[in-house]
Amino acid sequence: MNQIESRELKAVNEPGTYGNLLETDLFNQLSEFYQKNCGPVPKFEKENIDKIQVGTKLSYSKKICELDVLMFGLLSGDFNPIHFDRNVAKKTKFGEPVVHGLLTGSLVSALLSRLPGIPVLLSCSLNFKSPVKPGDIVTVDGEVIEVDKEKKNRYTIKITCRVNEKIVVEGQAKILLWSI
Repeated sequence: MNQIESRELKAVNEPGTYGNLLETDLFNQLSEFYQKNCGPVPKFEKENIDKIQVGTKLSYSKKICELDVLMFGLLSGDFNPIHFDRNVAKKTKFGEPVVHGLLTGSLVSALLSRLPGIPVLLSCSLNFKSPVKPGDIVTVDGEVIEVDKEKKNRYTIKITCRVNEKIVVEGQAKILLWSI
């Protein structure tokens, strides 16, 4: 990784000193490092949906690499050996390291961020059905199943995460959607 300048780190750590974090040199350096180790970063694009209603569907896919697991451990503080230590993981029913459940769950946020406007996650309930392993491609599907009749900018979305055709996570998310 290119040497990250301390002024860039300082700029990111001081609230209000940056406009858009995605436009910083630090982001570009981290993105370049990530792409060298994990492959392309999925392009962020808002879904082209005219009206969100019951039945509206969207989908997002991402390959989970070992760097994702390492970074999630650093971000969350979760260093459970089931995610990092092959010798420990070998002794479990999984037989090898598995991805943090909430790393997989965090892809729900990536999915919802693609809705038009500014989505705000109000609640999320996830049931973990099967492990995800580094190298797996996780596809997150969402379907609007309810629109709040009183507050028309609130939605309930059914969530299904799959690896190939196997369901690994199921649940629901409730969001508030601001238009901009």
